[in-house]
Amino acid sequence: MTTPPDTAQQFIGRTATGPDGAKIGTIEQVYLNDDTGQPEWVTVKTGMFGSKESFAPLQGSATEGDAVRLAVSKDVVKGAPNIDNDGHTD
Repeated sequence: MTTPPDTAQQFIGRTATGPDGAKIGTIEQVYLNDDTGQPEWVTVKTGMFGSKESFAPLQGSATEGDAVRLAVSKDVVKGAPNIDNDGHTD
């Protein structure tokens, strides 16, 4: 997916789904590549209380309506490094 840097914020608040279309969570933050300015990673708020955000790559993803279909599954996202609301990574 190629997205101009000025539209990177369009991902925030969208639903992230897995390759099978199942909901993973809500996209909270977007991280850009320092060299290209293109979005490469997002954090996805998962779980009932949404107290943690897990990192997910945007490579291979596609936008579908109001959702972003990631190329990785929910299990991969939940097992990825995450960040607490206080800004510390786990």
